[in-house]
Amino acid sequence: MITRITASWQLILADLALILFLVTLAALASANEKEKNERSVALTTETSVPVQALYRPVKGIIPFSDWLDDQPNDPRAQLTIYAIYTAANQDEIWQQVRAMASDATKRDMATKVVMTRGESGAIYAKIAFDRSAQPDNNREQQMAPTPQ
Repeated sequence: MITRITASWQLILADLALILFLVTLAALASANEKEKNERSVALTTETSVPVQALYRPVKGIIPFSDWLDDQPNDPRAQLTIYAIYTAANQDEIWQQVRAMASDATKRDMATKVVMTRGESGAIYAKIAFDRSAQPDNNREQQMAPTPQ
């Protein structure tokens, strides 16, 4: 004898509701993921610029002035000198940064200096296409350390 299982319409409706819920949840998760990716791509393109060259003064490397001479002089590019100093070596780091910025200014390069206090002293420079579109009218501005 064959037994027949009857399903009520409530069970079928509950199954369909569950399927609809899962499909909707998957679509929302996918939409949120796409939105996050679009936001991260927008942030990445706004904040990152291609770096042309990187200089880090270590033993055995050519002097900074020679390195600058080897770089192409592109008017769209800007030299950025990053310096991390401690309380003990602030004056020494500042003198090195001033010398580097002076070398760049003599070569008519747009230059920006960024100094921050840190746990150990370090200096590095990069040439990148991150120069602002506005002309720099204060190129000969006197560089003086800011009081701490």
